[in-house]
Parts: sequence; C-alpha cells; structure tokens
Amino acid sequence: MSKLSEIEALLFVAGEDGLKVRQISEIFSISPTGVSQRLEKLATKYEADAYCSLALLETPDTYKLDTKHAFVELFRA
Repeated sequence: MSKLSEIEALLFVAGEDGLKVRQISEIFSISPTGVSQRLEKLATKYEADAYCSLALLETPDTYKLDTKHAFVELFRA
C-alpha cells in the first residue's frame, strides 16, 4: 500500500469536511511539503484518467475529493 493510496482513502472517509495538509502530515509523519507533493500527484492522476470521475478539490484550508466538473449536468437531471 502506498502513502498516496492511504491519503486517497483518508480523503474519501473525510468526505465534505476534507483534510488539512497539517492533519495528513501528522497522521503519516510526512512533512507538509511531502504531503503537498503527493496531493499534486493525486490531482494529476485524476485529471489524466478519463475513466475516473473524481477530482481533488483544494479550498483555502482543506483538500477533499469531489466529482469532476464534466459530471455537473448529470446531477442536475
């Protein structure tokens, strides 16, 4: 199991609340810079995968999993 997949699992469980870089850093004993690098990898992974409906949403304070913008119309139906 990679740290990236573990971070992804935590973000999934965190739901709408999301997680702060500091929280992830403390949970895994990884520097905030290391966490940020992994989050960038995760965001790139989602963007590059046309078969994945997930996106990584960054708010001023947290990161959380979201649905790609391309699916907005699906939810309006």
